Amino acid sequence: MKMGLALLANECRVVLRYRIVLAALFVLAGYAVILGFGVGRVANDVTTFLIFSDPSMLGLAFAGLLVMLEREQGADFQVFLAGVGRLQRFASRALVIGGIAVLLSAALAVFFARVEHWPAFLLTSYAISITYSALGMAIALRIRRITAFFAVAGICVLSIYLNMALALGFGPIGALWPFQTQFEALRSALGAGSAQEPAVLGATLLSLLYAVLALWASANLGGRRLSPA
Repeated sequence: MKMGLALLANECRVVLRYRIVLAALFVLAGYAVILGFGVGRVANDVTTFLIFSDPSMLGLAFAGLLVMLEREQGADFQVFLAGVGRLQRFASRALVIGGIAVLLSAALAVFFARVEHWPAFLLTSYAISITYSALGMAIALRIRRITAFFAVAGICVLSIYLNMALALGFGPIGALWPFQTQFEALRSALGAGSAQEPAVLGATLLSLLYAVLALWASANLGGRRLSPA
């Protein structure tokens, strides 16, 4: 318990040191402008997609970028604390970044959307951010240059979003694609998808499961190269 709190406290200090909160507020302002001009003129799915992209982009870019910045300054993310497992390190960063992403997503939803199921919305936003944070950290641990990181991350995101667009409307088949499942869960929480309680609960729990699996996979696969001897 004490180790977990120490990890979270360390990640909070890292986030403050690199002014991630300030950068996140700039991102929030950008999304607010886009949604503000689009209110009443865009489809509900477009609004949902923009809100979905907030925690996903924050998780992917910020979690991965922190790893790159720490490495450049000699504070290797993989070995910053002796005796701590890789999964714990990944989880602590994803939880802190996810907390910021959830707050920003909630702010967007309050002003630009109608949330039907707030608990499902917040949990799903957290799951989305954790999933993409895991992806961002896994990429960053395999790449040495920040420019290369953004190039690879951009290709991954475009591929994911394209597949999500193609998977829309495929029902149970779409549920096999984790990112699509999380998008559908967010739609349901916003009242754009299935509004039935069991469906919303099931989609939310599945989103959280995918987030946990993403963390495990990134910690055991993405971090293998830099693990301590």
